[in-house]
Amino acid sequence: MAEDHRLSERLPTVGTVLTLLAALLTACTDTRSSVNPSKPTGSGAECVSASKVGETSNGLEVAAASVDGTTLHGLVQTEPYPLVGSTDIKKFVWRIGGSGDLTVTVSKPDGTTTSLAWGPEHHSSSNYDRPGDEYGTGMVADQPGCWHLSFHRSGTGKADVWLDVGRGAV
Repeated sequence: MAEDHRLSERLPTVGTVLTLLAALLTACTDTRSSVNPSKPTGSGAECVSASKVGETSNGLEVAAASVDGTTLHGLVQTEPYPLVGSTDIKKFVWRIGGSGDLTVTVSKPDGTTTSLAWGPEHHSSSNYDRPGDEYGTGMVADQPGCWHLSFHRSGTGKADVWLDVGRGAV
């Protein structure tokens, strides 16, 4: 019995094990939202996690975030990149899944909304090799910070893009 007593002194209590387990699980949990990884705050906030932009066989491409599985990819058709704040129109070609009419809401870094310069314009044909329907848009990103573009299809489909716009001449 003396040996059993010494062994129990060396073993952690159930409470200690549960506390350590909870700490490990919490430390490995990503608390960022998959819908809005940017979480911009304040005027001119930078994107904490802007949408991925990279060179592909299609050209310079933006990948979107979606909670309902809607695909959205965009070709950046403006220079320079990275984008800089200016009154120049930034052009994009988008391919989006889902169904129904498309509306795009643009939010500035300060949280106010603004209109697109033009679009979304449906394209009936294209060589842009991504799934979904194709649209063109133009926007003026006239201030630096994290710009949020929210895409909604009237039938099904919703996706979001966060663009980090740098300082430039306005």
